[in-house]
Amino acid sequence: MDTKTAQKLPAVIIPSAIDKHEIALIHQIGDQQSENDHKQLRADGHRVTFLQKDGLFEQAAPKLLSKIVELMRKTDDQHWKLIQHAIAEPDNVNYRVIEYHHYQTGGGLLNKHHFDGGSILTAVFMLSDPSKDFEGGQLMTWECDDTFKKYEVRQGDMLLFPSHKYHSVSTVTKGERYVLVIELWEGAKGTDGHRTGGFGHLIPAYGFNANSF
Repeated sequence: MDTKTAQKLPAVIIPSAIDKHEIALIHQIGDQQSENDHKQLRADGHRVTFLQKDGLFEQAAPKLLSKIVELMRKTDDQHWKLIQHAIAEPDNVNYRVIEYHHYQTGGGLLNKHHFDGGSILTAVFMLSDPSKDFEGGQLMTWECDDTFKKYEVRQGDMLLFPSHKYHSVSTVTKGERYVLVIELWEGAKGTDGHRTGGFGHLIPAYGFNANSF
């Protein structure tokens, strides 16, 4: 799908997609991997840890991952049918990346033309509580009328959208913001310690990740 077509498709919020126990499990996996992984992508106020590395997340939380992927597929079928109509091999759709994102004060993703090239669907799960954990850090998409659409999500909600839809995050002005990002693509399961099929592993540790949300 090209970016022009993707901008015409709406993003969808699924309330309470994951519960507090599942959020705690994600934090446990993500925080442990963050401590052990010295090759995380880092930028000012923003850290990304890749949980698909060597099948880590699938081994640690197989039921949760299966639930998430099924929810992404179901939501796509209800709204866009991209897996059914936009790719050559619908049976060869798997997770590409599973990313644990930690934003601190000053962190954000301000490029309004950022998109996840090569993927089909992108899901963002809000792990933090926006009502008390942080300020700013708002999910946004750049729309066809050249305006940002902002999304009010709560802890546990999923925002799902076609991966080629432009999306960004406003600057976190206070506190800390955690999200889990999962992308589905047409290809084998991602098991790299970087963005599978991308160039994140070539960016220095202090650099900006142009292909991660």
